[in-house]
Amino acid sequence: TLRPRDFLRFITGFGVLNAAADLATFGVLALALRSTAGAADEAAFHSGWFTENLLTQALVMLLLRTGRAPRTPGPVRWAVASLTVVGILLPLTPVARPLGMTPLPPVYYALLAAVLALYAVALTAVKRRYLREA
Repeated sequence: TLRPRDFLRFITGFGVLNAAADLATFGVLALALRSTAGAADEAAFHSGWFTENLLTQALVMLLLRTGRAPRTPGPVRWAVASLTVVGILLPLTPVARPLGMTPLPPVYYALLAAVLALYAVALTAVKRRYLREA
């Protein structure tokens, strides 16, 4: 049964967590792109933001979809893998330029991996707390 108060708590908790990951990505982009300027900087920001958003959504699908059971269904695994591949590779393809994107510096991916790892740990902790209280 859906209880409005629990649903609001769920939305608020995960919303704040996602906002924190987004702010961390701003910091990562600022660090990784400090040597670029102008249009290249804007295209790199678009690429970085696109990649981060797809990968955080893939993590949400993987970590929240499972509920209490640790098993992830095959279609969810395929969707997570597809989002990950598109998020990482699209900025490296010829399609990136018309979309306002550009390849990202390698340091961005290292910093993004740290943000995503922290996001996954926090997401799992918030999920466990929510399930324990539900």
